[in-house]
Amino acid sequence: MNEGESTVPEKVVKKAARKSTKTPTAPKAPKAPKAAKVAPAVLPAEIPAAKVAGAPAAALTTIVAKVDVGFGNMLFLRGTGPGLSWEKGVEMTNSSADEWTWSTTKASADFVAKVLVNDVVWSNDADATIAAGKKTVIVPSF
Repeated sequence: MNEGESTVPEKVVKKAARKSTKTPTAPKAPKAPKAAKVAPAVLPAEIPAAKVAGAPAAALTTIVAKVDVGFGNMLFLRGTGPGLSWEKGVEMTNSSADEWTWSTTKASADFVAKVLVNDVVWSNDADATIAAGKKTVIVPSF
């Protein structure tokens, strides 16, 4: 070996020279964690007055019809009250053989109503005046 000659193979020397000419780069910052997926909040369209703190409870208006309309028949209610119309009846709930009920918390004033069997046969009685916030018992005849 001559003076000035290296014992390191030429291939290694060239590779080292290439590495030394590269511009050093700053280390990469760690990636931020992915944001957790959160379901959008679902808010009720309307909070009943009874559930608002400090608000007075809404008065319950109930109509009870005492009549046996026979097995398989239903009693319906029509009128001017909240959720009622004269064109199409609302089904009442049968609570015993001769008792049907309908209730609402949306009545803010007195209204009139009438019962029908199967939403077809009108009772023979005059329209009943229903007091808002009270329980009204009617005994219709057909």
